[in-house]
Amino acid sequence: MAYIETLYGHQAAVTDIDCHVKERPISVSMDRTARAWKLAEDTHLIFRGGSKISWADCVSVVKDDWFVTGHQDGNLCLWMTEKKKAVETVGLAHGQIGAVGRGIHSICGLKGSDMVATGSNDGYLRLWKVSSFQWVHSFSFYWIAFDH
Repeated sequence: MAYIETLYGHQAAVTDIDCHVKERPISVSMDRTARAWKLAEDTHLIFRGGSKISWADCVSVVKDDWFVTGHQDGNLCLWMTEKKKAVETVGLAHGQIGAVGRGIHSICGLKGSDMVATGSNDGYLRLWKVSSFQWVHSFSFYWIAFDH
């Protein structure tokens, strides 16, 4: 591994990065932005969730122009690189504790597919269909760790 280049743009810590196309990584940061980097042109696009969405913990690129972000306040957002705002948002995607949404701390999608998986601190892995942005199934991991 060798150092290649530093990309400037985010104003706070970068929390995750993912890439589907070689020269188009997507990053999310505590500055409440997602950025689509165009490495060949040395530019980037900025995506903002608005004042009601907290910063993103994780990102997964599912297709060339589509990516999904998981946020601290429990929002799950679907983005298209041609639009500056989220195309779809699911609030409290992993439920809530009292009045506070469970943060989405991990997300992964099979590149080019229509499915993503999200994880939170509720003990469940949730599968989502990207085309309809609907919850499909949940798997409990509580029994694996505590029920012998």
